[in-house]
Amino acid sequence: MTKKMFVLATILGLVAFSVSSFVARPAHAALIQVGSRAAVGANLTVNWGVFGPAGTALSCFCSAPVGPIDVHINGSSGTLNRFDEGTDYTGNFAIGDQLLSQPFLSDVMTVGFSAPVRGFGTQIQPLDFTGAFTAYVAVLTNDSLNQTFMVTGNSTTAENNSAPFIGVTSTLADIIGMQFLVDIGNPSFPREGALAINRMDVKVPEPLTLSLFSVGLAGIGAMRRRKKAHKA
Repeated sequence: MTKKMFVLATILGLVAFSVSSFVARPAHAALIQVGSRAAVGANLTVNWGVFGPAGTALSCFCSAPVGPIDVHINGSSGTLNRFDEGTDYTGNFAIGDQLLSQPFLSDVMTVGFSAPVRGFGTQIQPLDFTGAFTAYVAVLTNDSLNQTFMVTGNSTTAENNSAPFIGVTSTLADIIGMQFLVDIGNPSFPREGALAINRMDVKVPEPLTLSLFSVGLAGIGAMRRRKKAHKA
């Protein structure tokens, strides 16, 4: 083996070691509820306008590309709506927020991703209701670590961005979707599906290919520096 081949083999070995260290996974993931958009650490925002302008009635399952992933939405009856706060919706989101809504008490709205993510968060409100409520999000993972989280809030028509925030992060990139429900004290539907959410902040993991590319570039740079030093 020539010296040049030996150096190249060493660099490739270091690359392989770095990549294996990068993808090492703990034995179990942990889902953690967070209370703000900043705590999600998002690098992607899903504005629901990707599924149509305000006033659009959606017959879903629907899917749309957002950055490096596809976002899927579905109502269990196949019906969802697109509203904008201040245009065709009056709640306590911020004016101009693009909203996704599910109109039926007995249905469930599901949001999913084409690839697992590390976290998400959104604000939530029951439809056509003012007063105290509890919101629930059931987080779906690709390793069956499914959990339900809750947040309490007050539903108003103030349009002042006071709708409560519900978000979850994971120690692994294993979140593949979530389902939303609310409790407004209706004994017939203790957890009902008629609700709206605003933009969703998502933490998408850095693609492994980018990490591999960066390590490879560092190795090539080191080899070139050694070659220049040897010539000098």
